Amino acid sequence: MPANDLSLSIHSPVLIYSFLTAYGLLTILMLMYVRAKFRSAAKTLNLLQAEWQSARSTHESFVGAAHEQLSKLTAPKPASALPQPNTAANFDIRNHVIAMAKQGIAPPEIARSCGVTEGEVEIVLGIIRLQRRSDTDRQERLDQKDR
Repeated sequence: MPANDLSLSIHSPVLIYSFLTAYGLLTILMLMYVRAKFRSAAKTLNLLQAEWQSARSTHESFVGAAHEQLSKLTAPKPASALPQPNTAANFDIRNHVIAMAKQGIAPPEIARSCGVTEGEVEIVLGIIRLQRRSDTDRQERLDQKDR
């Protein structure tokens, strides 16, 4: 009897075609799933490439700015070649730098006018900004205590 059952299923085209149809549908569904996964992976890859390019350009601009700032600084002179600091002259130069900055003159022009490096001008202006900020913070704390 089992031989007859097997021969019946082999000779029944409806049963064979329905199995083939189910197999074909499963294959198509599997291919559609794989295609969808590849599409989402491609979108993610494109997004990551765009972010990478953005990060690279930002990094290059930071490096360029750092190189520019480093080029403004000069190599330190040997200790024996350094003149004894003239305190009065340093305060005069500092005050002159501050006055020119208040007039809106650019740091390179201030450096040429005062005979110092652009880096030194930036340092003086940075110190002044920090002093103003700390004075403002101190005043705000005093005002809060008074309330």
